[in-house]
Amino acid sequence: KSQDLRVSGVSFLVHNSLMDSHSKPTSASPEDFTNTTDTELKVIFPKDDLLEPCTDFLPPDSKHGIQCVIAMFLIHIATASMGYSYGILIIPLTQEFNVGRADVTWIGAGFSATMCLSAGLFGWLGDTYGFRRVAMASSCVLFLGMILSSFSTHLWQIAFCFSLLVGPATAGAFIPSTGCTGQWFVKYRAIAIGIGLSGIGIGSFLFANVGAWLIILLGWRRALQILAVFCFIFSMTGSIMLRRRLPPNKNSINFDFLKKLGPFWTMYCTNFIFQFALIIPFAHLTPYSEDLGNSTAYAAWLVSLLGISSLIGRVVIGLVADFTKTYVRLYQGLMFTLSVIVLVLWYWLGQSWAAQNVFAFCYGFCTGSNSSLTPVILCNFYGPERMATVNGVIFSSFVVGNLLGPVIAGYIFDLNGNYQSAILMCSAVWFCAFIVSMFLPSKNTLVL
Repeated sequence: KSQDLRVSGVSFLVHNSLMDSHSKPTSASPEDFTNTTDTELKVIFPKDDLLEPCTDFLPPDSKHGIQCVIAMFLIHIATASMGYSYGILIIPLTQEFNVGRADVTWIGAGFSATMCLSAGLFGWLGDTYGFRRVAMASSCVLFLGMILSSFSTHLWQIAFCFSLLVGPATAGAFIPSTGCTGQWFVKYRAIAIGIGLSGIGIGSFLFANVGAWLIILLGWRRALQILAVFCFIFSMTGSIMLRRRLPPNKNSINFDFLKKLGPFWTMYCTNFIFQFALIIPFAHLTPYSEDLGNSTAYAAWLVSLLGISSLIGRVVIGLVADFTKTYVRLYQGLMFTLSVIVLVLWYWLGQSWAAQNVFAFCYGFCTGSNSSLTPVILCNFYGPERMATVNGVIFSSFVVGNLLGPVIAGYIFDLNGNYQSAILMCSAVWFCAFIVSMFLPSKNTLVL
């Protein structure tokens, strides 16, 4: 009672009520579907093949996905890099508004908090209504927020722009791009997402060096305006290049993964803990180095090194993860390594120039690798069709740590006049996150 038809590489199974049970399948043409009702036509796809609503058949791990990797790379250069390079603004803003470092750090913390809180919403919007339109709209809001910040006359105005405009817009651009890229790859998912996320490393390198140079030459206001233009160009170009592989399906996007204990909640708790430590070096390594007598340019170089080493880590660990398929074990091992790196290279040896460089490289390498494995593990557990939604909800676990971690470190400095206690706290937090991550299932089942 059925016949196979090959049209543009897609297999169709046509139920024909006119054929009896003993009839042999007969040939058919596309014109035969003209009068076929929805109840008479059922589309059958191979298990590993999914279809975008167009006439071309687009398999996973094909050349079509390279475009989305490039798009994700460009978007991350423009968006997430702003958060990682915020440290270059701390001293100029403290001098401009005559406030303490903790007060200025609240702005970066607010940016991170609103970015994380809104990530789940933008992930759901991308999965449901399309990645491209969400990312394009967010690129425009990102540009607006940065420009308005540059004209601020009070510190609260900068906090308002970064918290309510720049933060959510950042999530609205990079969360959909990550979900879109995850749909295009199965065998090479970790390396594809790692390459896309490495845009953060390039962006941090460019923002920290070019931004510091522009601040010295033109002042922080004009520097922020120039950086806003570059952010808009990169983010909008990447948004336009996004092309989803799975058709939007409002019925398939749900939040049932929140209803029971499992890998999601273990990942959520792990991320909740280590966010108290993650941003501290990115926010405070620049002023820490300057306090030791190093120049602003040299201190900015350490932030650049954090960014460029994170790029290397995302690519290298992505290759290792796809080759060994030990996603969870790598994720756990990186957090233990980060605890040791902070303790040894920053707390014990951080006074020397060589140790600062080694620490910046190792910390950036491990944190970059860790952040690139998170969406891959989630995608393998819960499937690519709602990857942006699940990954976005995970981001809400970052809020408290991103909000309080750098601020606590700033208050510790204001009280003690040094960062030693804050560094110990950073190491202890990474070790606690490692302990919790050990409850993750070691076998990360792949969902195609």
